[in-house]
This record gives sequence, structure tokens and C-alpha cells, in this order.
Amino acid sequence: MPNLPKPPILALVHGMGEFAGTDWTADIRRQLTASLGYFTGTASYRRIEDCVEVRAIEYDHVFANWVQQVQQDVGRLDEALQGVGSAIGRELIEAVTALAPAEDQAAIAKVIWSTLMDPVLYVGSRTHRDAVRSTVQEQFAPMLEAAAQRNVRLVVVAHSQGTMVFRDALHWMRKTNPGIASYLPFRLLCNLANVSDLPPRALQDLQSQDSLVVPFERGGPPRTCLRLLDVRHAFDPIAMGAPPAYGQASDRIETREVRHVRALNVHGFTHYLQAPEIAREVLRGLGFEPGELTAAGRDAETRPYPDCETALEQWSQDVVGWWKKVPSRTLTTYAVLLARSLLVSLKPARQCAGVPVQHVP
Repeated sequence: MPNLPKPPILALVHGMGEFAGTDWTADIRRQLTASLGYFTGTASYRRIEDCVEVRAIEYDHVFANWVQQVQQDVGRLDEALQGVGSAIGRELIEAVTALAPAEDQAAIAKVIWSTLMDPVLYVGSRTHRDAVRSTVQEQFAPMLEAAAQRNVRLVVVAHSQGTMVFRDALHWMRKTNPGIASYLPFRLLCNLANVSDLPPRALQDLQSQDSLVVPFERGGPPRTCLRLLDVRHAFDPIAMGAPPAYGQASDRIETREVRHVRALNVHGFTHYLQAPEIAREVLRGLGFEPGELTAAGRDAETRPYPDCETALEQWSQDVVGWWKKVPSRTLTTYAVLLARSLLVSLKPARQCAGVPVQHVP
């Protein structure tokens, strides 16, 4: 088996959902191992863990215990979200009632509390937002230092809410601790389903185009990362609601749009990595040399569910229409639109019969 000279570091940043106390990177590691088989030049590697140091960046615990308590006392939600918690709760219940079959509402209500409340709390509560940023900084700083001291590559792959959380944490780390510039730049930041600019503008204290994470123009401060790759799925009902990230700085990032359908939840972290072109970029960032597609890689590029693809495309366009109708969003409308997007991503349909269902986040 070939070996990389020095094991690179791969940091994974999860999105919204339940992750505390779970081995949530296991499916991602398995997918990256499968991705090694997609290309000549990497197919002889056995497991990603044998040649890459895979680390998780987690923050769900900041929300988890508090959400369990607030389910028993909605007044605490009001307190955390400056008095709008009850309104959000009512709107979400109405959204579930209107869009979900009666037999599914209990399960979907659980998804709303365990998944949807993460971005609502992050955007709506400064206390939770600051706590999340701090815990991400505490986990990432040692990785950054280790990669620099060992002179190895560092790649960060962030997904969904994790794209916003990591952007914010890294920006404020640079603002408050200029010394970390000596450990920069790291090799690649790959954002999957970037929703950084999805929340209402008035509720954000940082816009992507102003972030220190964006590669600077020549003559500016040291770069944070050598490459910034932004990936969205054409039918992702959550990411499609977000405006293009980085605004005027968009000419300094790379973008990809993928259209593969391997599972009903095209928003899933693992599903994004099932696209060979995205797996290629991550592996290349880590120092592998992926060559031509193998038979396994060509199979991964096939389109096994064309009818489901057509249905997903229609659903995602419906979601984009919802977001566009509310150009100036409040925290409540933001939460409701997220709920509707989640429901659409799970919506059963005849066209998608037999398509695998992946974990919601």
C-alpha cells in the first residue's frame, strides 16, 4: 500500500442536527474510503484513516442540553431569542401541520427540535452564538498549530450550518488572535451546502464577503486558506434558499454545482462527497494524486434515479420561490422557511420510490 510522506489532517465540521456523543464521522470516513477507489492513483489505498488524520469539530453540545430543557418550558425560548420564541414555536407547529401527514408529525416535530433549533438559536441568540464560536476555535487552533509545526497539509470540510459556524469562528479567531497568522494559510476550505448568508441580514454580525476567511487580494494580509471551494447541489432545498455567498469577493473563490442523486436527502454531508468531482478536490487537497476514473468512479457518476431527480428539481424550485417571496426576513420567517425546506427534503413521492434515505443533516 502506498503511503503519504506525512499524514495530512482532515477536519470535518458538521451541520445542524444531533451529533453529541455519536460517531458521526463514521459514514463520512467510509465514503472517503470508497472515494479512494474512484480514481487511478488512489485505488490501492485501503482506508482513509490509514493515511489521513481525521478529526471532528463539534459544537452540537452547546445546543443539545438547552433544547431538552426548553421543550418543557417555551418561556426559556422567548428568553434566549429576545421574546420571539413563542411566535417561532407557533409558526413551526403550523408549518408542520400544513405540510406533514398526521402520522408523520410527531417524528417531524422531533426533527424540528433536534435539528432546526440549532440554526435558529445560532442566529437568534448571541449567548449561544458566542459559545459555539468559542468551542470551535478551541478545537481548531490545536489542529492549525499541529499542521504548521509538522509541516503537513490541513483540509477543512464544513457542511450546511457548519459553513457559517466555521466562517464566523475562524474570522473572529483572526480578529482577536493575530498570532495565528503565523500558522496560516492552511491548504483548503471546502464548503458543502454553504448557507452562510441564508439568515436575515439584519440578524448577522458578519457577511461572507467581509470575512477574513476569504482569500485576500494581492497585497492584503496573509491568506487564511490557499483555496476556498464552495459546493452546492442543484436540487438542495436548503442551500438553494441562500444567496450566492461572498458577494463582491466571489471572484476569489472556486464554485462547483453538482447534480447527482444517490439518496433522497441530497443535502446530506455524505451525499455531497459521493460526487467524484468533489471527492477528487478533497483528496487532492490532502496530497493524494487522483488520476482517471476507475470503473467504480464511472459508476458513481451515473444517474440511477432520473425520475427522482426531476421531482427533486421541482421541489427545490418551489423552495427558492418561498425564499424569494420574503426578501426581508425576520427570525420567525427564517425558522419557518427552514422548516418547510426540511420537510421538502424528506417529502415522499412516487418518483423517488426505492431511493435510499440518508440521515437528515
